[in-house]
Amino acid sequence: MAEQLRSPAVMSIDFKKNRIRIHRAVLHMLGDPKYIQFLVHPIERVAAIRCVDVPLSREPVHKVVDDRARDFSHEIYSRSFLLTLAEIVPNIDTCGLYRMSGEVVPAKQMAIFSLKTIRRIDS
Repeated sequence: MAEQLRSPAVMSIDFKKNRIRIHRAVLHMLGDPKYIQFLVHPIERVAAIRCVDVPLSREPVHKVVDDRARDFSHEIYSRSFLLTLAEIVPNIDTCGLYRMSGEVVPAKQMAIFSLKTIRRIDS
């Protein structure tokens, strides 16, 4: 079985503004999805972005709007996703700005981020 190609990915999270910032390059590696879904696996301590073709009423998804005002990143606001992260990551400051690194797995149409990589980027 051929090994899946993977590319590095970065996601920023701003707890104070309930904002997630995803670089456009990551979205492009995911195939420029129309919708994405945030997932968290608390036991394995990973977060993921999954591409969704059609939103289902029972699953929360976020529309990826083509916003030319922000050339290099796309912003999504999700208080529920950030509250879930705050419950899992010890000693996280819910007023801070953080960055997580991970990898894009195009074959699965997902970007996967280890919560062990979360680092504060503001002072």
